[in-house]
Amino acid sequence: MFGQAAIGDPRARVGELMRNLRDLETSVRSLDHRDASRASADLRESIGTALDHIVERFRTGAGYAANEAARISQRANAAGRNSYELLKGEVDAHPLVVLGVAAGIGILLGASLFRRSGKPSSEPRRHRRRIKRRARK
Repeated sequence: MFGQAAIGDPRARVGELMRNLRDLETSVRSLDHRDASRASADLRESIGTALDHIVERFRTGAGYAANEAARISQRANAAGRNSYELLKGEVDAHPLVVLGVAAGIGILLGASLFRRSGKPSSEPRRHRRRIKRRARK
């Protein structure tokens, strides 16, 4: 259908291009409208099937993630309950020791916060001094 014309002869090349154009025109006219609509329907169906498979994979993955999150939540809940029971048992068995430990931690935290609040940073003092000196002038 697409033969090679002599490179040096432009008339032969134009003639060959015209023949190719007519052949293409007759091929396009011979296409049946029903064939095109059938091909379009097949394409639509195959794309729809592919999209259905993708959606199903996402649903499966989301279901797996939800199941995994529920399983981890149950394990965390059980670990929290076990920790609570252990702590409760220690407090019931040795209430004065637990009270002493809590008081010691409170004293340490209070002392560290008091030290931090008792030492203001040097930056605000310099700023205040400058303001006072300027006000005197």
